[in-house]
Amino acid sequence: MNTLGHWAVVVARFRTSYQISNGTLVVVVSGRVDASKSSDLEEAFRKGVRQHDPVSAVIGDFEGISAISSAGLRAVLVVAKWMRARGTKFALCAVNRNARHVFSVSGFDQIIRVFPSRAAALTSLRDYLAKAGQGSES
Repeated sequence: MNTLGHWAVVVARFRTSYQISNGTLVVVVSGRVDASKSSDLEEAFRKGVRQHDPVSAVIGDFEGISAISSAGLRAVLVVAKWMRARGTKFALCAVNRNARHVFSVSGFDQIIRVFPSRAAALTSLRDYLAKAGQGSES
């Protein structure tokens, strides 16, 4: 087996993991998000929220995504709508150049906040939630 062929298979494998930071769930996604994995993407976000609830915000860390199709974009939109219905802030971060281009051309970056890094997303959402909390207490 050639090493390049093996490497290409490993990179394309869809994976998710979860991390919590100050009440914010970070869903780390890697691999290809195409029609065959779009429902897996939706379920990964739902599962993460169910396992870690209550969460005030959710960030999709897309740094490891190698490609995203229109079905993958639809899955992201479904997740964003579900988060909105729950009253949970939602954003994406660290979207690589190829996927960022797809988000830009499709206009998704106008619908969903996309931050350049996880740190920027966590800071922005933390600040937003702090202000929202102060506003509701006064």
